[in-house]
Amino acid sequence: MRRTARNSPGFIQSGLTRRPRNGGKTHELPSSRGPCKDKDDSMEWMHGIICSLGPHSRPKLSYAVLYPSEEDRNSSSEESSWQIAGIVTLLPTNFNVAPDGTKSSDAPATGCKAMEVGYIFLPEVWGRGYATESCAAMIKAYAELVTQVEELPGELCESVHKLNGASVRVAEKLGFMRVAEFKAEANLPLVDGEKSYDVVHFRRVI
Repeated sequence: MRRTARNSPGFIQSGLTRRPRNGGKTHELPSSRGPCKDKDDSMEWMHGIICSLGPHSRPKLSYAVLYPSEEDRNSSSEESSWQIAGIVTLLPTNFNVAPDGTKSSDAPATGCKAMEVGYIFLPEVWGRGYATESCAAMIKAYAELVTQVEELPGELCESVHKLNGASVRVAEKLGFMRVAEFKAEANLPLVDGEKSYDVVHFRRVI
């Protein structure tokens, strides 16, 4: 029997590994809202991706992605000094885009039609495959939840900068299909001074 959301945990908060970690660079993670000023600013931003328990909470899935420091890379010790690489999230959304680029509203609601994949990583770990590997693990964990929790949506979406070829390839490797393109504005770590850009919207079903 499938459980309902009311009888299930409101969120899962975990790391991809349960080992000691150094979160000192969390506030340096780049995002579309611009860089966080300090750790307090980072904590305030993270309230939006880590669910709080409550009768009307929408589902949120957040993972920290960790990697061993260079000196501990070949160590088998459980006390290795693991570093923060980034975070991956699945956040509720009602946002959608028609094939002609027309966007629908994502007004706050207790329910949601899809879960949006998101991730940010520190520049020093770009190109190492962490995004593909960690997002695949997160989607697998979410797919298992969908079979147990009746109200969870079975559709995933992702919006990617059109010129960010690496993230486009990540989406395609994860089984997403391009469905539309649209214009958006945000602070982008890869494009200095540019705030308006083209976005490719991807969708897939669990």
